[in-house]
Amino acid sequence: MIFLPFFISFTIGFLIVSLFLKKETQPNLYLKIILGAGLGLGLSSYMTFGSFLFLNRLEPQIIINIHLLLLCALLFNRAFLWGNNSVKFTPPKWSWQKSALLILGIIILACVFKQALFYPHGGWDAWQVWNFKAKFLLLAEDNWHNLFSPELWRSSPHYPLLLPLINVWGWLFTEKPVSILPLITSFLFTGLTAGLLCSALWERTKNLFSILPGLLLLTLPFFNLLATTQYCDIVLSFYLLAGIMTLLEAQKHKKSYLALLSGIFNGFLGFTKPEGLIAALILGALVVSLTTWSIFKKQNVFSSANTKLFFIGFILASLPTLAFHVLYSPGNQTFINGLTSTLKPATWERLQVIFMYLGTEFKSGKWNGLWFLILLGGLLGGKKLWTENFLVAIFLFIYFGVILAYYEINTYFEIKWWLSVSLNRILFSLLPLTLFWVFSSILSEKKKN
Repeated sequence: MIFLPFFISFTIGFLIVSLFLKKETQPNLYLKIILGAGLGLGLSSYMTFGSFLFLNRLEPQIIINIHLLLLCALLFNRAFLWGNNSVKFTPPKWSWQKSALLILGIIILACVFKQALFYPHGGWDAWQVWNFKAKFLLLAEDNWHNLFSPELWRSSPHYPLLLPLINVWGWLFTEKPVSILPLITSFLFTGLTAGLLCSALWERTKNLFSILPGLLLLTLPFFNLLATTQYCDIVLSFYLLAGIMTLLEAQKHKKSYLALLSGIFNGFLGFTKPEGLIAALILGALVVSLTTWSIFKKQNVFSSANTKLFFIGFILASLPTLAFHVLYSPGNQTFINGLTSTLKPATWERLQVIFMYLGTEFKSGKWNGLWFLILLGGLLGGKKLWTENFLVAIFLFIYFGVILAYYEINTYFEIKWWLSVSLNRILFSLLPLTLFWVFSSILSEKKKN
């Protein structure tokens, strides 16, 4: 019963992705499965949120019935309505290399799962924020609104609910908050993120070395520690990478419905946590800017057709985020504007500490030198980091600048403590996208069929 809700979500997502792309040039099967899994989990979270939003309480049977109706409708559409225009399933060609990679992947994921078992209830932010919210939503009945009380500021009541709602959806089948389910959720997102990185790079470069970044992630103990301790950062990382890589593929290969998927993933991203909302807004602004530039310069920098589909998906998938912030969020209880505060002003010394700590973090042994490897890869990538992946480059530059500015402006926390507990998680959430950026630039000229 623990795996049944994930199976339902994955199947719904895969069928929708297949439906969207049935008239397009098909991406590789692994990429479709991973994108479908991410889409299905996001939709399950939204359907669960709909119970609270429209019925003002958790109604398990209604949520399950909606999932089953949607699944049956998609299966009926696949079986009877696609007709001769449907995409026929063709199993991937097998070889000893793929067999070896599959065995290696299973062994590595087994090691990752074993590491996850060291923290069966998650890290401190899991039991204090994400799992606490999920249990509250599952058990509070008519008192679920108390979750947003400002008195619970230590549990960040202003944080959105995508991850807690995914866990609530899973618990509907166990009827109680079994601790193994959030662990499985985090493990699945860990595997999905590494798999998305590898399959997206393969789709873009057709180079065998596309598997290398995924192996780097899954063999880095500190990455696995943060990924499997049931925090939301791995969820943010997945949807950030999914949103940007589908947008790049939509533009590069004129696959318009990938732009729609990108908008949906970007909407999910905004419902993960405040950093995800910032990332989603930045990506949306970049799409508008690049489209405007294309029209003004009469160049095909960014397709207006892709932009329309992107924003259709983005707006629809952002409605739950909008409802959450308008109806429920009490606002950030841990914010002091250092630009206007006389008691805790933003200072030049604070900014110096931020940049000094940033250098210390990049050099930290817990990353095993990975950021220096990325720097070396950036040097090898050269101009292609900007010419072929301009969207990713400018996004990372703006996003990281906004995060550093927020550290400087919000003076509620003592800066050294705040950096020590949060900066590594921000770098963690950006790591898969950064690896995608660097490796897609390095491998772009080394295509193999």
